[in-house]
Amino acid sequence: MASVADRSQHEAPAYVRIVRDMMSRISQGRWPVGTMLPARQALAREYGVALATVQRAIGQLMDNGTLMAHPGRGTFVALAPGNAGAASVAAGGERQAPASPAMARRAAETAQPQSLSNATVAIIAPVSLDQMPAAAGSEAWEPLVVRALERVVAGLGGRTGFVSLAQSRQGRRSSWGQAIRDAAAEGASATAVIEVYDYRDAQSQIISAAAGLPCPLVYVTWRPVPYFVPHVYYDARQAGYQAAEHLVRVGYRRLVFLQPFTAEWVANRLAGARDAVRRLGLPEDSLTVWPRAPGGHPPQTDWVEAGYRVGRQAAADRVLFQPARRGRERTGIIAVNDHTAYGLLRAAGESGRAAGRDFGIIGFDDAPQSRLVGLTSVRPPLEALGEEAGHLLARALLGDASAMQVSLRSLLVPRASTCPTATGSTSGIQSET
Repeated sequence: MASVADRSQHEAPAYVRIVRDMMSRISQGRWPVGTMLPARQALAREYGVALATVQRAIGQLMDNGTLMAHPGRGTFVALAPGNAGAASVAAGGERQAPASPAMARRAAETAQPQSLSNATVAIIAPVSLDQMPAAAGSEAWEPLVVRALERVVAGLGGRTGFVSLAQSRQGRRSSWGQAIRDAAAEGASATAVIEVYDYRDAQSQIISAAAGLPCPLVYVTWRPVPYFVPHVYYDARQAGYQAAEHLVRVGYRRLVFLQPFTAEWVANRLAGARDAVRRLGLPEDSLTVWPRAPGGHPPQTDWVEAGYRVGRQAAADRVLFQPARRGRERTGIIAVNDHTAYGLLRAAGESGRAAGRDFGIIGFDDAPQSRLVGLTSVRPPLEALGEEAGHLLARALLGDASAMQVSLRSLLVPRASTCPTATGSTSGIQSET
């Protein structure tokens, strides 16, 4: 028999249940402070309610200071539920006075500064000046972030300077730390450091150089930084959640996480996929990892070839490409990135199997070829990373150190590879190598 508490939870109005669920996500760390919430229409679809119901729930959380709306940008987590009304930690470990709900609303309304005149922002990135998206092909992430950041700084009246770690400076290449210190010594008003790939030792150098820096620094990265450094990152764990949730919602109940190699970003995506399986009420064994003993992730890994090798082995072992029959659940594959998905699709095509018809597959990063082959992918919010970095820098230059961390969600782009009625147009993938 259901308890009184269970009945109360079930009988509560829909907006109250949504408030409780959102607060649970925040308190459990799935939506850390600084996280941008999904669009309200997307939340309404997820909860199965009218848009007005979601608006009411968000309004209540804004009133108590848990959420904060930034005009023209979105709604963000401002405080964890247990800390509503508590002091927030600012840069250097100093504590700020608690903000009332009314103060939080006023801060949201004035969060975007109106001017950065006379400010010079040094942008540090590990790419060369001529490595623009058209020239660099599918891997040109940093230039997209740089362009968005430049657009925000210029729009607020500031100037930018670019420092490339890939180009020699006075006869030598700069390290991350040296480039940061040089920018400050040369009079930069603020510094933005862009590291959206897993560069060895980059984080430790950046964190060390930021300590005691005379000007504000914002770090754009691919993971949360556990130090008091203002940073913007995209949530790889949430991206894994999005991938698994999409496959389940379009009808795949048997999920396989294709992991030819291990890395921190791979582990984050896998953890998010497991979160989705648990939250959607599926048995934990609905998601399996294959191969069970992957190798490491050495530098210069050929991802397409890695996906092709495990794809051929999977076809031979009948692990991944089990057709949907009566009593057998459809298989949805989560590849660690688009390029490993390309390799697997090539192997599947050689064995006469096609995505969308015999199995589903989703990748990450939304590389340009994914559009051509119809691969569903999770696109990182590259332009938004640059835009948010620009806003954090502008606020820091005006003396506001309250917004220390911004977590952004990726965008899931559905295509034929996860459509059960697809005709299999993604089977003929060729290696890019």
